Parts: sequence; C-alpha cells; structure tokens
Amino acid sequence: MKIRSLGWLVVVALMLLAGAWVFFQREDAQTVTGLGVTLENGGKAVRIALASNPSTGYVWSYRAVPEGMLVEVTQEYIPAPVPPGYVGAGGTQVYVFAGKEGAGGNVILFFEEARPWEEGVIQTYRVALTVKEDGTLSQM
Repeated sequence: MKIRSLGWLVVVALMLLAGAWVFFQREDAQTVTGLGVTLENGGKAVRIALASNPSTGYVWSYRAVPEGMLVEVTQEYIPAPVPPGYVGAGGTQVYVFAGKEGAGGNVILFFEEARPWEEGVIQTYRVALTVKEDGTLSQM
C-alpha cells in the first residue's frame, strides 16, 4: 500500500513539474496595462511607467515605428519602497519621450519585457501617439 501511494505521489509531482516547465517555456507574451501614460508640459513630453523587477533578469526594451519621430529624454528605474534588508522587490521603469519638431505624424512605441539572454517575451505594452509639426504629443 505504501509503495502504491508513493508511486501516485511521484506521478503527481512529475505532472506539476511538467506543467510548471510548460508555463515558463511558453512563447505567447502577455499584454500588460502598465502603470500609466501621462502627457506632460502641455504635450511636450510623454511619461510611460511600467511595472518592473530587473532583479529577476527581465528588462524592458522598446522600439518606435516609424523611427525618428521621438527623442528619449530620460529612462529611469524607481525601486518600490521596502523595509531595510528586503531584496528582490519590484518597482517602476519610467521612460520620458519628446516629439521632434517638424516630424508630424503618428508613431507607435512597442515595449517588450524579456531576459536579454533568452528567446521570447513575457509582456508587451503599446503606446500610440500623434506628433504635431511643433513637436507636441497627443495620444491616439
């Protein structure tokens, strides 16, 4: 009876491990809502805040389509406030972009969160903006 129970326990443990392996190897990226998109200084800049935890190895990267319509002003990671000695807590990755004068049109920022040494993306975020001729921005 003990051997039979132990056999079932091993089978269940292997099934759980296989399920966890499949979950972490998945190729489909999850779309996140982010923490927010804020137009600042009367539309002269856009602030994009994304939940992040670089201690896990996952980092955000972005690309603008089409290129040449935005300028990255700042990029900064702001750790969440935690008690002393607390490690591994997340925070917020903040990007600030300005529109280029004379580059009127629509632009989409595609953000992806991934580990640079692995294939696949775990999260994506998209921001669609309109850049006016004077460089001011608005959300599409």
